Amino acid sequence: MLDESTTSSEPNFKGMYNYVHIDEKWFYMTKKEQTYYLLDNEEDPHRSCQSKNNIEKVMFLAATTRPRFDGEGRVVFSGKVGCWAFVTEQPAQRSSRNRQAGTMEMKAITSVRRENVKAVLIEKGTVRLEVDWKSFR
Repeated sequence: MLDESTTSSEPNFKGMYNYVHIDEKWFYMTKKEQTYYLLDNEEDPHRSCQSKNNIEKVMFLAATTRPRFDGEGRVVFSGKVGCWAFVTEQPAQRSSRNRQAGTMEMKAITSVRRENVKAVLIEKGTVRLEVDWKSFR
């Protein structure tokens, strides 16, 4: 991005110090078919989905910014703001052999809306940026 104040003479790029890049990505919890290379004493991995045709997805939101360096070239801030999963904690409705009823479980939010993204950015993203950026102001 060009700096508008320098376009008439010698154009310069903006420093991009006040921009935060945000991206979201859906990931499947597991794959239908996957090859595992295991040692003789290792057990097969346990898949915890009910059907291979109905695998749950979870959304992650990542935020990054330009890294900051001091005068000697050492990294003051890496630029990594955070990566957050859209999940909720709910109590288990029934008992099973793996857990008791009422045990808190993490469940993926299947329908992520604008309000969810906004809440995560405000609650977690801005707090993280304030903590990191105060150290080198």
